[in-house]
This record gives sequence, C-alpha cells and structure tokens, in this order.
Amino acid sequence: MWVKFIEENKDCPFFIYLAHNMPHVKIDASAQFNGKSAGELYGDVVEEIDWNVGRILDLLKELKLEKNPTILFRSDNGSWSELEQR
Repeated sequence: MWVKFIEENKDCPFFIYLAHNMPHVKIDASAQFNGKSAGELYGDVVEEIDWNVGRILDLLKELKLEKNPTILFRSDNGSWSELEQR
C-alpha cells in the first residue's frame, strides 16, 4: 500500500507514518523471516522490519527522491518481554 502511495505522490511533498507493531506482544514474523535469524523470533522480527525499511529506501532511490527526504525512525523503547512475564 505504501509503495503505491509513494509512486502516486512522488511529484509532491508527502508524509508517511509507518508504525510496525511486530516487535510488541504478541511478536510475530512472516513466514519469509520466521526462524531465519540467530536472534530467535525477536531477531526475525527486527530483520523483517529492516528489510521493509530497505524496500522504502530502494523505492525512493528508484524514483530519484533519495536526495531530499526526511526519514525519522522512532521507538517507544517498550519491552515486550517484561509484559510476557506478568
């Protein structure tokens, strides 16, 4: 969905808020990433998020938009493991 949005709005300023809920309880990775990292399930999730961020950056480069973006990565720094112990 965000790929189409970027392509349709490439000629004007746009804002995308992309919040990944995958690293929070209940954490889960897609079949493509499940069991792939040395960091177990949480590592799989982080690798999937990283891959998706790479897709966005690749698309911006392909559309020649990589010179002037503002990209902000944020985290709530919450601990998923602490919640599981309750």
